[in-house]
Amino acid sequence: MAKQSATKRAQQLHKALYPLQASGSAVWRDMRRSNRAFYAHVANVYFWWRQANFISGFLHGEYAKLNRQFKSRVKYGINFSPLLVLVWGNDNCSTADLDRQSRALNSVASKLRKVVSNIDLRAQSLEVRLPSLLAQNS
Repeated sequence: MAKQSATKRAQQLHKALYPLQASGSAVWRDMRRSNRAFYAHVANVYFWWRQANFISGFLHGEYAKLNRQFKSRVKYGINFSPLLVLVWGNDNCSTADLDRQSRALNSVASKLRKVVSNIDLRAQSLEVRLPSLLAQNS
């Protein structure tokens, strides 16, 4: 009797597994597409920041509108958290998310400085490659 029950339960589990397997590849494909879109977006944010950073006081003024305190210095380089909150909003990501993405942007910025001394000369090709650099550093 217990053997039949176990066999029946195994059949039920297999029956429940098939729809999971069918949806799994679609979900995985959507996740990868979403990740690529996210990294392309972060690349665009980085390039926007580079341009905005050349205007004295512009970013500071925008950050002041956020009514939120940020660390002025971080051990890993530039604190991109204010930039990310400026773009994504105050309530859309955790402090841990901000820290992780800020560190990733610093890593990418460091690599970019090594690749080219004047990013504007090769911005088109770098804009294409930056999302994959971000993906490697997140």
